[in-house]
Amino acid sequence: MNHFILSDSRKCIGCQACEVACVMAHNEEQHVLTPQRFLPRITVIKAEGQRNAITCRHCEDAPCVRSCPNDAIAQSGDSVQVRQEKCIGCKSCMVACPFGVMQVVVTPQAAGLVKASAHKCDLCQGREAGPACVENCPAQALTLADDETLITPGEAAATALGMPGGAAVAARYAALQPAQCWREGQANGDDRPRAGSRISWRRRCVRATLRRSISRSPRSRRSSRPPACLTCGEHSICEWTCPLHNHIPQWIELVKAGNIAAAVALSHQTNCLPEITGRVCPQDRLCEGACTLRDESGAVTIGNIERYISDQALASGWRPDLSQVKPSGKRVAIIGAGPAGLACADMLVRHGVQPVVFDRHPEIGGLLTFRHSGVQAG
Repeated sequence: MNHFILSDSRKCIGCQACEVACVMAHNEEQHVLTPQRFLPRITVIKAEGQRNAITCRHCEDAPCVRSCPNDAIAQSGDSVQVRQEKCIGCKSCMVACPFGVMQVVVTPQAAGLVKASAHKCDLCQGREAGPACVENCPAQALTLADDETLITPGEAAATALGMPGGAAVAARYAALQPAQCWREGQANGDDRPRAGSRISWRRRCVRATLRRSISRSPRSRRSSRPPACLTCGEHSICEWTCPLHNHIPQWIELVKAGNIAAAVALSHQTNCLPEITGRVCPQDRLCEGACTLRDESGAVTIGNIERYISDQALASGWRPDLSQVKPSGKRVAIIGAGPAGLACADMLVRHGVQPVVFDRHPEIGGLLTFRHSGVQAG
């Protein structure tokens, strides 16, 4: 049986941590440089207050495999994989996929040429820890479904589904013979499985019973939450949408713990001037615009928190620790004492280079200090 990623829509919070983890897993655990390269093989969909992650199901007798004219998609072990060297980008697999999860992506090549190739979940083949999306889902809504997951649901499946009394249901059906299972299923309105099915009677009865119990259980409604950070995984969607990839959930956690010194040190690892970006950065279009809580209870006020961290730390006398920096003996001239020039100077100092900043104005700050007609800052 092919393995695949199983998503529980009742647990999914729509945080897109699975998308970020997927992209990083296929980019040496680093963020990609541009939004155009952010091509996750799993997609979070949201509609009418519901959310779920969808990805390739690695079908048995997969339609994409049968439709490929160049044998670029093939069965490999317990999954369906794409052989990129054979793919001609014909899109037959996109048309054939019953779940609509097959994509064809175009990547630039030399001499102005492009390469179109099929793009789908590969279960992070070769990754020691297994699928990155499963490992990084903060709500544990994703599971790698294998033979054991589906054939022996029992208490494990009932627990994973959060179904009260599920273990007792599974145990009762597991003790029945196929004929008894069928009769009890008939009494409960189950459909008879088709002839020749590879799925056992017992397994069908257990799954049908789990489905009925779920359908009878009222769906839990999400209560309105204050805009408190959910800490959506190690690498969150707000971290990705931030141009600097600030470790936003991590320094928010430190602020909640009252550790401002650690929070500002972490903030400065990716950002030279958080005291400025916290004021002028368009967070509503970037990190706050991508916040998981935005549509339900309002986004976490990331910009305000970033500004608070810097203001509190600087007011208490905190300064970046440069004790480990070794002077290089080099000097660099920087023209302009605005945010960009000061950020350059900061990076040079951190690498042992002495910057000399020139500006026509008597004070530093650029547009933050001197506003010109038609231009606004802050």
